[in-house]
Amino acid sequence: MWSVRFQTTLARVGRPRTFDEEVVVDAAREAFWSRGVHATSIADLSEATGLSVGSLYKAFGSKGELCARTLDSYLEAGLAGVEAILTGAASPVTGLQEWLEWIAGRASSAGPTRGCYAVVCASELAATDASVRRRLVAHDHRLRTLVAAAIEAANRCGELSGDPQ
Repeated sequence: MWSVRFQTTLARVGRPRTFDEEVVVDAAREAFWSRGVHATSIADLSEATGLSVGSLYKAFGSKGELCARTLDSYLEAGLAGVEAILTGAASPVTGLQEWLEWIAGRASSAGPTRGCYAVVCASELAATDASVRRRLVAHDHRLRTLVAAAIEAANRCGELSGDPQ
């Protein structure tokens, strides 16, 4: 009796994860980005990540939830990059210039047909997925706040003048 209960408890607990979630999320993003979100099957994600279909579902719940994680990590990394550029520059205007150069560099180095991952998600999902819309609107607000703060700082030190909005 004790042995059966112990085995049942172990079966519910499961094995510890042996993969790095960030690596899996990055690999899934590459698959979605290359094929498109709708065109990427769970089998494609399994192949791209090296995880079984069951492990993907267990770790992320669904293809949609995995896609949301890929979008969240992409947006967070982008905002962290913007913030580092804007706050680490010698002056606010220099930071704004470096930020614009960074954006142009990322857009031109992504390949001729790849584009921005957030735009890929927006074009495929935003019309039908409220959570994607909310994520993108929140990201846009945070980005605008960072840029407005840099413009305000440039106004204070006389490098620019005008409404930051």
